Amino acid sequence: MRQGGNSFRCPELRSNCSRWIVNVASPCCWGGLPPGVCYPAHGHETAEDLFLLSGDLNIAGRRLRAGDFHHCDAGTSHPVNYSEEGCTLLAVLALDHELTKFAMA
Repeated sequence: MRQGGNSFRCPELRSNCSRWIVNVASPCCWGGLPPGVCYPAHGHETAEDLFLLSGDLNIAGRRLRAGDFHHCDAGTSHPVNYSEEGCTLLAVLALDHELTKFAMA
């Protein structure tokens, strides 16, 4: 698995700002990882919801497939996430979440 390291966390992270749906409380992001890419271990200051649209995403020993949902409570953390096949997902985040800031920059 390859691990990212750009000014954010993962240079291979796909995110399309034109596909962000933003409301006051919870932006929704379309994005994903290419095959074989790792997203570094991290914590969650705010809650995060993921819905996998295609491919696979391994989070904390659980392999998500298309149609699976994953929720992270604020204050939780987990080890490296990775995708063997590549994945596309929707993420519902807080306005102050680091991925929201990254995509909106």
